[in-house]
Amino acid sequence: MIVPAVLLAALAAETPPVPLQERARVDYVLVQVTARDKDGRLVTDLGLDDFVLTENGAKIRLESLDIIDLRTGAPPLPETLPSPLPTSSVRRITRSRVVFALDFQFIGYADAQGTFRELARFLGKTVGRERLEFMLYSLEGGRLMDAFTTDPQVALQALADYRIRYRERLEKEGERGPTEGGFGFAADLAAFERRLEDCRPLATAGLATQYWNCIQDTLAEFLEVQNDRTDTVLRELEALATGLAGGDSVATVVFVSPGFSPNPGTAAKQLADSYLQGWAPRSGKADTKGVPYPLPLEAAAPPARLVSFEAAFDHLLDVCARSQVVFHTFDIFHFGFEQGRQTAAEFQSGPGPSLPAYRTYLQELGHGMTEVAEETGGAFHVGPILHDLDGVLEGTRFLYILGYTPPAGTEGEYRKLKVKCLRKGVALAHRRGYVG
Repeated sequence: MIVPAVLLAALAAETPPVPLQERARVDYVLVQVTARDKDGRLVTDLGLDDFVLTENGAKIRLESLDIIDLRTGAPPLPETLPSPLPTSSVRRITRSRVVFALDFQFIGYADAQGTFRELARFLGKTVGRERLEFMLYSLEGGRLMDAFTTDPQVALQALADYRIRYRERLEKEGERGPTEGGFGFAADLAAFERRLEDCRPLATAGLATQYWNCIQDTLAEFLEVQNDRTDTVLRELEALATGLAGGDSVATVVFVSPGFSPNPGTAAKQLADSYLQGWAPRSGKADTKGVPYPLPLEAAAPPARLVSFEAAFDHLLDVCARSQVVFHTFDIFHFGFEQGRQTAAEFQSGPGPSLPAYRTYLQELGHGMTEVAEETGGAFHVGPILHDLDGVLEGTRFLYILGYTPPAGTEGEYRKLKVKCLRKGVALAHRRGYVG
């Protein structure tokens, strides 16, 4: 894994990052807004009086509106911005940049093939969008191209090269990852459940304490993998968002991933607890696999603890707000995939704790993806193909920029934003807040 600082330095080569070590007070707030009608088409004729913005529930007097139109054939942008937009607060936006960030760390080649095909198909249709620039980025390897490009053929070649390298890496390390018998690339609840099953002979033999310790050790190992993964994802996304700050472009990140959670391991602990406590009713009888219930728990190892990454996640959202980076997240891996595992779990164990754990796992994986998208003004997409890409990129090419002087408040506090449109039938997308 490349150190995030190296990734940050590489990505920021073209545009200097926003300094994040010392937080400056926000003197003027700019909010990017995308407007669509009930059929999903862009609404391009709104004025300042059509918008109502509240901060922490209080109505704000909007001071300025700038319209960014980067569509092909659109008239050139004016050289000067309309008053009273403070020129010191505004960067001239003449381009739209889109980064396809691929998170294949826990995905086998078969699951990644669909994404490779869909991205290639999409990039092949982007000819003629001269103000739209692309970059391919891997959470495992950083930038996959030397620079942003408007030429889809350059991006297609970079994608093809990465596809070959990714396949070679999996063949070298094995689909199960670098650690034989570990969780590795295939780390998921099904692999975890198989490892829990390996502990069952201890319980059948009446070795309750050893069984408890086996469950706890397996859980601790799984949680360590999940925690490392969440930490890596958050750090890489922060480096990516920081490197996209500033310049004369708006930035959109299309993040394709199997999902992550700021609070990983809830489902795993739920499943482990079901093994520890047994699956039979509290009648003192053995369960269907001959394990006595309840198990004596004296002299057992302490339960594995869950770790929260909420603070790191909040910091990522703060960086996205300051960099004005919008995330659209795509989960094409678990569409029908985990649902199938739920069915398998139900078939194997019948109604019981196993099936709810799989449902919790689905929610857990989608939580981080949903929050990072909706908080930054994007959307979370689930489906077998990247069928929403056209709509996503269309929304990067026409934007309303609302500006206002923030009210007095505590420095460093989170301020919740809500923008409404007075015109009926118009839906708005924007970031949910910022740290003042």
